[in-house]
Amino acid sequence: MRLPRWFLLSALVGAFGCSAEVPPPQPDTAMVAQCSAGADGPECPRNGQTGSLGRSNDFGIGTRYGMGIGCPAEVAELEPQADAGLGFSAQALIELVSGAHRESLQWLESSAGSTGAEAVIPSTSAELEVEIEVTGAPQLLSRNELEALVPLNAPPGAVPGAHCPTAIGLPVRVRMQSDDGTLDATVETTLESVYGDFARLAFVLPSNELPSAPAGKELAVELGITPLGLMGSLAWHSAQLDSDGASEPAGPPLAHFPAQRYCAPARRDGTRYNYTSQVHLERAQEFRGISLDDQLARLNRASPVSAHLAGSTVPRSLSLQFESADDHLCLELEPRGCTAELGWFQATLRQSTDDGEVDGELSLGVGVFADAAQPALSVHAYREAATLEDVPALVQGSGIHAALDYTGQHGAAVLFSALLEDEELQGSLTVIGRGPCLGLAGPADQCVQNTPLWMLDWGGPPYPYEESFCGAPRPARAGN
Repeated sequence: MRLPRWFLLSALVGAFGCSAEVPPPQPDTAMVAQCSAGADGPECPRNGQTGSLGRSNDFGIGTRYGMGIGCPAEVAELEPQADAGLGFSAQALIELVSGAHRESLQWLESSAGSTGAEAVIPSTSAELEVEIEVTGAPQLLSRNELEALVPLNAPPGAVPGAHCPTAIGLPVRVRMQSDDGTLDATVETTLESVYGDFARLAFVLPSNELPSAPAGKELAVELGITPLGLMGSLAWHSAQLDSDGASEPAGPPLAHFPAQRYCAPARRDGTRYNYTSQVHLERAQEFRGISLDDQLARLNRASPVSAHLAGSTVPRSLSLQFESADDHLCLELEPRGCTAELGWFQATLRQSTDDGEVDGELSLGVGVFADAAQPALSVHAYREAATLEDVPALVQGSGIHAALDYTGQHGAAVLFSALLEDEELQGSLTVIGRGPCLGLAGPADQCVQNTPLWMLDWGGPPYPYEESFCGAPRPARAGN
């Protein structure tokens, strides 16, 4: 797979996304009302019994929730050693999750207060033990991955709008204990894995399992398991369903684990829950063939490159040396969305050309993206000077020492954009003049004309860019 060239300039022209218009399943509102009023039966939600979200079925939809992301699935029993077409067997998953797992637990100071959480938080840290017992036959949870989305009325732990992958599920009994006495609860639920090295659960512990819980609250648990250990979070959520049959959004995290090596989930727009799917890697630590140090080494091995200045046919040798002060990488284990982002880290670039026209440093961001063999690395830096007086310092401070004409401009920006794919580095370094939109009506602060004043590119022709953001939101910026 080769990423398109417009992807290189996403820092300038804005973020890209994807969506699929699939209507969410509609609950039986009469049944919802009966269940909410206290009725019991196989059609009502049951915390911790069938499905890791505590639903025996989805109010007459005819499919079962088999995992924590809230996706309906067709469920079929699976032999432990059978080939499910996912690249791993159910037996390998059983061996990964079974038994006792221990991890440090960090209670958060912000969890005390209006939530009533202070009643159940005796200390700031504890040791957590999670014991998992497989209680039934493995399951193949089949879904239409191109169309199926997590419905908007999905229960706690779900990410509405996320795509629903086919996975292997395991019925399990989970006991959670903390050495400070706060947690001691057992639940039967369904664990699920899309990848053989990462399994995840999401469930709620009802108030009768937590005598000190605030009135009307249950504890929503997100738990992930990898060969490196446990990760997850705890949060309060309402025990009541709303009129549409949806659970209340989970509140802010009360605690997370591990205590120190925890990657906080990114809260994308519309994400209401504490979805934990990133593993913390020390710089040299490798998982799925990826480490921060190795990604830096790949960038540096691609230097020097042969670069061309716009308007000139004379090639220049451009040296690009990357360093990073980051001490870890948070690696995404369930990449979602069009770009399949796996991680991101900050770096410093030392760049120079053999003719001396470029010589300096840039602070930038490096994104790690899924690709066929090696991950693709997208590198971006964006700097802007709002006034003409600040432009020379901006340009020279970015390591560009060319004599440029800023006539007609009221500001400027410097953009570095590069992509490493198949061990080939291509990209550009550009000075963009920012002036008034000529011949276009509208407030001046909503219309900016972007004009390239200087461009150095390598690995291909200059990349297209959007010349005007008239009436549109300003672009997202990465790096500095």
